[in-house]
Amino acid sequence: MPTAAKVETVAQLQQRLERAQSAVLAEFTALSVAEMTALRRKVAEAGGEVKVVKNTLFGLAARAAGVEGLEASLAGPTVVVFAYDDPVAPVRAANEFAQEHREQWRVKAGLLAGRAIDAGEVEALARLPGREQLLAQLAGLLAAPATRLVRTLAEPVAQVARVLAAIEEARRGEAA
Repeated sequence: MPTAAKVETVAQLQQRLERAQSAVLAEFTALSVAEMTALRRKVAEAGGEVKVVKNTLFGLAARAAGVEGLEASLAGPTVVVFAYDDPVAPVRAANEFAQEHREQWRVKAGLLAGRAIDAGEVEALARLPGREQLLAQLAGLLAAPATRLVRTLAEPVAQVARVLAAIEEARRGEAA
């Protein structure tokens, strides 16, 4: 019979899963308190949250949230990095941490938009540019055709102005 604390934990994990735009499930071994604190701080600065979870409770929460395909990843010690505002930045922070602690950290799986993804897809997600950079690139792509149109429309006027300036310069040369 489940205890009230376990039911509450499952409900909290389910809420986090439903709220998260992406998440990373990783296995960790022999991380010190200072290293875990550094990870939590780094992920929090990126707009995410780190939780060490019990596999059975997380599996129940995932099923309740409608997430399929994580069962095989729920073995061994599991830490979950939730990304709330930006689906990439906290994942990138966790990936940077993983690069520094290769012996102690292994990505098992992830979630993106409520769909389970494998470790390779998590790494590809971590390599994506951040939200702000993607928005800037999109703005640049949208502005490029308008900029080209303005330049094209302005070019005949500029050519006429250059011809008139050359004629005026030639007349000044004749007058002198």
